[in-house]
Amino acid sequence: VELEDPNNKPVEPEDPFNKQVELEYPGNKQVELEDPGNKQVELEDPGYKQVELEYPGNKQVELEDPNNKQVELEDPNNKQVELEDPNNKQSIYSVSRKFLNELLLTAAEKDPNVHFHFHHKLVTADLETGITTFHRQDRSQPIISREEGGRFTDLVVGADGAFSTIRRQLMKRPGFDYSQRYIEHGYLELCIPPTEDGEFAMEQNYLHIWPRGTFMMIALPNQDRLYTPEKLVEFFRECFPDAVALIGQDQLVKDFFATRPSSLVSVKCKPYHIGCKALIIGDAAHAMVPFYGQGMNAGFEDCRILDELMERHNDDLSLVLPEFSQTRNEDAEAICDLAMYNYIEVTNRYKGGGSLFMSW
Repeated sequence: VELEDPNNKPVEPEDPFNKQVELEYPGNKQVELEDPGNKQVELEDPGYKQVELEYPGNKQVELEDPNNKQVELEDPNNKQVELEDPNNKQSIYSVSRKFLNELLLTAAEKDPNVHFHFHHKLVTADLETGITTFHRQDRSQPIISREEGGRFTDLVVGADGAFSTIRRQLMKRPGFDYSQRYIEHGYLELCIPPTEDGEFAMEQNYLHIWPRGTFMMIALPNQDRLYTPEKLVEFFRECFPDAVALIGQDQLVKDFFATRPSSLVSVKCKPYHIGCKALIIGDAAHAMVPFYGQGMNAGFEDCRILDELMERHNDDLSLVLPEFSQTRNEDAEAICDLAMYNYIEVTNRYKGGGSLFMSW
């Protein structure tokens, strides 16, 4: 398995496999990732299908609520606390994407058949032959031949995001359906600094939403207690220390974040494969707006279903890939629609002012 990544450097988590990681989590819930002898990761939740991921480590991650209670309150300032499911008292489960990426990368590195190639950006892919062309940051010319570091593959799996290069190749073929929708809103990142004593300015275990009809503001507490300008300055002091003195810390923060709003897009397409040579999964196949919290989950579900089909058909890609496209598309488009509906609901449901708190 060859994994290509255009990022500047590999992610190296600080936590070794022989340590237990505990995450504070409001909801009295445990999610255990364990492996006594190459077992499985089990993410369980009543009312939802169990997800199992092969995990070659000896790691346990516990997400739990030390207070063992749920919070519901209203105050005179017209603030509300809502559980995502008031009937079953369930909340949204949130885990740091950075932490999860590090965990998965570390797990993949334990498999001798998985090879990472950082600094590589996919440029083109001939999905009939499996020849892929990459641009490497330390070279001015694309990499095509095997001698130059190119890749000749039996199966190309494109998990390369909403603006997928692999999907762009699929779009050139007759019979490939594709649609995308940009919502009218973009997004900018702002920062709520900590209080004078270094504590969170707002309740840390909640997703805070200020809906205002046609727009809204959302606050997600950083559990590492660092806020974005601090991280920016820390990064520049480490990598460009002389530049910080020249630019000035305040001006650096001001200019860096004075960017245009980023766009949000929803993508639907089908089929997800070409013959036995190529497949797209995750956002490459079904990007959704980030208002339902299910984008990454949908990508993980793609992996689970693909793995089940590989086992059922004894790795026969001529059977696996068509069935994946056929069985996965309807559900994937449904979750894209639900995310869009929730975007409309959140922006319009609470027009009376105040703020809405959702437990996470």
